[in-house]
Amino acid sequence: MYSQAHYLDAVRRGLAERGQLSTDAFAASAGDIVEFTVLTVRPNEVNALFDIATPTLVREVTRFAIRHRKRAEIQQVFDQAEAADVDIDAGKIAAQRAIHELTASDAATVAEAIADALHVDARRTATREYHATVTDDRNAVLICDAAHFVTADPDRLLDGQFTVLGKVIKPLTPSTPILANNKLLRRFQPEAVADLLGTFGADEAAAEYFDLSFDTEITNAITVMPIAIYI
Repeated sequence: MYSQAHYLDAVRRGLAERGQLSTDAFAASAGDIVEFTVLTVRPNEVNALFDIATPTLVREVTRFAIRHRKRAEIQQVFDQAEAADVDIDAGKIAAQRAIHELTASDAATVAEAIADALHVDARRTATREYHATVTDDRNAVLICDAAHFVTADPDRLLDGQFTVLGKVIKPLTPSTPILANNKLLRRFQPEAVADLLGTFGADEAAAEYFDLSFDTEITNAITVMPIAIYI
């Protein structure tokens, strides 16, 4: 019995024999079948954040942030009352805390819904986007179906070079925003994304332990839907 790899190789050889396989990917047009070697492959950095910022995590972080702020407000009231030597009615404090808890729950629900919508927009469950370095000044954006990965974890990539056989979706473009393939998020301009992500780098203490820089666009890149990625 022949394997899928055998049939893919047969397709590749057939395309090459018919002159339908281009090895100059950066001169190709949309719809062309190309084959090229990439030096490095890395996940789209911003979309990779969605793996960590799950709707559940966003919900609980939002809930905690509001609870923390409201708790500080109640503590301030206690401190002011103590300074003025005034007794505070425990029932009123309990009622106020209940209102704050409802506020936190409402905000957490909305935040979770927004995060879930962003995950759907990024299509995290069905596809994965990778950025590949082809030469010093040429790159490729690879749009992959997660179901077709041989490894169980599609983000755990092997080091070294890979050969990509695929169909060109978009020919060589001077600048490709990292959110270009999202339905809604692509409306954000690279400058806006850079400003947003730049706020993370404002904390110099955190920057000492964590690389807070993100690429907001891929320069001189083609966009390819791979048929196969192999060594």
